[in-house]
Amino acid sequence: AGVIQLVRQVARPLPPGATVLLAPNMPGLYCVLGQRSPVWDILPIWPADPGDEERMVREMEKSRVTVAVLHLAPVGRPTWGFPRTHPQVWQHVQASFVRVPTSAGSGGLAVFVRRGTGGNLPPQESRPAYLR
Repeated sequence: AGVIQLVRQVARPLPPGATVLLAPNMPGLYCVLGQRSPVWDILPIWPADPGDEERMVREMEKSRVTVAVLHLAPVGRPTWGFPRTHPQVWQHVQASFVRVPTSAGSGGLAVFVRRGTGGNLPPQESRPAYLR
C-alpha cells in the first residue's frame, strides 16, 4: 500500500500532458494512475542494448516524463537494478531529473522529478511521512 500511496502522491497533479515513468517492475501501477506507460518497454528488467536505450530516452522526452519512480536495486537481485540494466537511460535520469528524498527508498525505490519543473510535490513540511 505504501508504494501505491507514494505513486499517487507524486503523480498528482501532473501538469497537462506530463507523465510518470514507473520502472522497471511496476507496470501494474499505470492502471492505478489511469495512465499509459510513456515508453514502449513496460517491463525493462533485462539488460537493454544501446538502441533500445536510445529509444527509451526519446520516448521519455516525447511523452514529457516529469516524474520517474524507479526500483534501483530490486530485493534479492542487486545486479538487476535499473542503473545496471539501462545505464544510458540512468545517465539521462541523473542529468535531467533530481532525486526527491523519500522514506520509501529503503527497498531500492527512488523518486526523481524533472529539473526545472519544481515537480508536483507539496512543500517538504506538508508531505506525508513516506515522502520526507
